[in-house]
Amino acid sequence: MQWSLLVAVLALAGRASATLSVQDGKFSIVDSVSASIISSDSFSSAASPPIIHDEDRKPLSETDVLKLAFTVTRDGKPFQPQQASLVVVNPSTRKSAQFAIKVRPNSGKAKWDSASPQLASLAASEEDTPVDLTLIVGHPHEPEPIQIHLGRIQLPHSLAPSLDPSLLLPKHWEAEKYAPQPEIVWTFRDGEKRVNPIVALVGLAVVLAPWIVLLATVPRLVPTNGRFPLPSGTTTLFLLSLVALESLSVISWVYFLPVLHTLPYFAAIAATSVLTGRRALGEMAHARKTKAAGKVSVSVSAERKQL
Repeated sequence: MQWSLLVAVLALAGRASATLSVQDGKFSIVDSVSASIISSDSFSSAASPPIIHDEDRKPLSETDVLKLAFTVTRDGKPFQPQQASLVVVNPSTRKSAQFAIKVRPNSGKAKWDSASPQLASLAASEEDTPVDLTLIVGHPHEPEPIQIHLGRIQLPHSLAPSLDPSLLLPKHWEAEKYAPQPEIVWTFRDGEKRVNPIVALVGLAVVLAPWIVLLATVPRLVPTNGRFPLPSGTTTLFLLSLVALESLSVISWVYFLPVLHTLPYFAAIAATSVLTGRRALGEMAHARKTKAAGKVSVSVSAERKQL
């Protein structure tokens, strides 16, 4: 029992004596292609923090990159703390942004870099904004985290986010498609076009030609006694098919019906007209021959009686 208490006390004493430290720290500001170093400062947890004056501002452009590198040790050995982050604070508005830094467990080394646009949320739209940078390294076994002030930089006002919220959204969202769109103007049917007078006259002549021919033959069809014989069924169907064919022609002309849609109906009515017309003409010819044969027989019998 005494030995276990002694081991526990020694372990606690060892933990209490173990301290974190940050060594070989370097904070740099380089251009976009890392070709030239604009500013570079070394730091460690053992060094005294620098005194930052208001004029000690390192101007930052839109293309500059912040680079941070350091090593974390515990009792002189590489160590991976539970927390390592860079805190950027606007001293005037107290608005802050925090960036997590990954520390390698085997070597305790950490590297972090960030482009200027990632700090745009802290920039003001009217003037350049000074911000303070602080490195924080902590672990649950340590009573207080390590805080190292890295300096003060000045963000240009051109980094400030736009007041238009749609510009802050990712480009692949295509937010512009959901904004109010211009009014859609669509013409479902063009205005009615006037038909060429010559074409209209030709069409009128084609439509009226059958009626003119029919009216011209009416005097010949009128019987001498003024009485029309009742037409047969075939003749009635033939006349009805002609009326239907003519009516369909007028309707398609007036309502601009497509030719391909009305062509089957024209073909059916025309075939009916041809069949009924042939039969009607055959019946009329047969009736005329029968009547002529009757007249001949009557005249022959009358001549025989006279003889």
